[in-house]
Amino acid sequence: MDRFNASEKRQPAVYLAWFQGVYYAVAGIWPILHIDSFMMVTGPKTDIWLVHTVGLLLVAVGVVLCIAAYRQRLTLELIVLAVGAALALTGIELFYTWKKTISMVYLLDAAVETLLIAGWQWLGFPSVKGTK
Repeated sequence: MDRFNASEKRQPAVYLAWFQGVYYAVAGIWPILHIDSFMMVTGPKTDIWLVHTVGLLLVAVGVVLCIAAYRQRLTLELIVLAVGAALALTGIELFYTWKKTISMVYLLDAAVETLLIAGWQWLGFPSVKGTK
């Protein structure tokens, strides 16, 4: 059975959920699997446990987005999770790069997050079935 048999209007949202889900899962698992290369790119960290915590949370959100995309169940709650996570990451990254607390490389992720937010906004939350 074809996983992507959704209507044309919903199809881009499924792809966006796939992209965001895979992006978050990969970004989240990276510091878990190899903290040294992660810190080479993003700068030194003092609280490795916190890096691992954020990483695992990103993996969890990414897996949820991928499952929803696979099942083509893009509910309002799922889209709020996707946009909310992207907004939170963007806000943190912009604020703490401005304060020079974290590396400027985080601005690259902030740009990706901004594109994700714009993508969900552009799609207008397609085919979300509202109940009560």
